[in-house]
Amino acid sequence: MAWKSTRARPSRASCQRELPEVEKVWEDSDGRYNVVSVATAQGSRPASAEYADAEAFIKTAGLTMPTIDDPDDKLGTAWGVDSFPKLYVLDANLNITAVPQVGTSNAQLEQMLTSG
Repeated sequence: MAWKSTRARPSRASCQRELPEVEKVWEDSDGRYNVVSVATAQGSRPASAEYADAEAFIKTAGLTMPTIDDPDDKLGTAWGVDSFPKLYVLDANLNITAVPQVGTSNAQLEQMLTSG
């Protein structure tokens, strides 16, 4: 399972690149992997504005992966998210097996998913 956390700021170029790439790996997996995107509102803007921007990006990009809203950053804190976007690869027992860095290729991500 891959777990993604992103500040609900679709204007971040890294988020705009990473989310569609994760979506593609998920779609190409034919159900072998689960993907959940976690949108965390942080920063000076009201959470409602952050989530409105995120929802607009998700719709425009045609993303269909499940997304969990984390307005108080409780999930991000529990998972130790220290940068955005963040991707975790988990095994069937929910143990973290890999933490891909921004810019990881789809082939590298696929290898992490299959070896975990």
